[in-house]
Amino acid sequence: MDSAKLKLNAKRVLSKNFKPLVIATVILMALEAFVYFVCFAIGKQNLSSILMLIVEALLLPGYIRMILDASRDKEIKVRDMFFETGGFFKYIGITLIVGIALGILVLLAAIDFKSLVSIIAYQSEISKTLAMFLISFGLLLAVSIIMLTAYVAISFSQVLFILVDKEEYSVKKILSESFDMMETFMMDYFILCLTFMGWIVFGILTLGIAFIWITPYMLLTFALFYDVVKKDYEDYLKKLDDGVVLTEAKPEKKVVKKSTTKKADAAKKTTTKKATTTKASAKKPATKKATTATKKASSTAKKTTAAKKTTAAKKTTTKKASTTRKTTAKKSE
Repeated sequence: MDSAKLKLNAKRVLSKNFKPLVIATVILMALEAFVYFVCFAIGKQNLSSILMLIVEALLLPGYIRMILDASRDKEIKVRDMFFETGGFFKYIGITLIVGIALGILVLLAAIDFKSLVSIIAYQSEISKTLAMFLISFGLLLAVSIIMLTAYVAISFSQVLFILVDKEEYSVKKILSESFDMMETFMMDYFILCLTFMGWIVFGILTLGIAFIWITPYMLLTFALFYDVVKKDYEDYLKKLDDGVVLTEAKPEKKVVKKSTTKKADAAKKTTTKKATTTKASAKKPATKKATTATKKASSTAKKTTAAKKTTAAKKTTTKKASTTRKTTAKKSE
């Protein structure tokens, strides 16, 4: 999925609907800030979370409806934010379920980090091997908890859009559909979130003023992402209902197996042929060399025997000549 293209389309939609989206964002942020400061002034910060949840349940579904309609090139108005009250209790239920799940994971991560700090601080009082084991185990547990938290958060990231887009769904159906939709788009969503880290830092540095523009920009991008994921999920369900997904996978595997076995047999035959030809070609020159070498050895042996015979004959003749000379000399004497 192309994150740059989604963000470019979100900027186009935001420039087209800049006034209503910015006004709705200012109203929502102002009401949340008002609730927080009133509870802080009263001295009941625990009440602020409950009142904040009520305000968001009343206004946030309508705000998300505006975002979703704007991403689909529909006309939007600020008053639409105040008339989407059908998902009030569903929003509270979804927020409580997801919040409790993420809260438990965050609490486990905090306990793990606290135990790690205490182990590192008092590692001199225990053996080194035990300290290293506990530290490594604590780090591994912390990483696994963080990864599980990210997995849960991304899996339920589409619940608000499903709540507004499919009002007939129950809370369980909304959560399960979000989980199923995001099963193959985990990394795409994670990368898309990382692209907004710079904007979030910029909004914090501007004391939240820049979030008046950043919030609708981010939500429009996520709404466009939701439409892409929704289309892919609906196409998959349609193929699954028609039986296309199950029937297409089997013959492709069989064809691949047959083709691979045929290729393997052909490759084996070619290799055996090449091996036999190379062996035959290797044997022929070897036999020729051997015959030539035997011929040369026999000729040289014949020559040596002839030379030996001639030298022996010469020796016998010389001996005979010397004896005849001696006899003739004695007779003359």
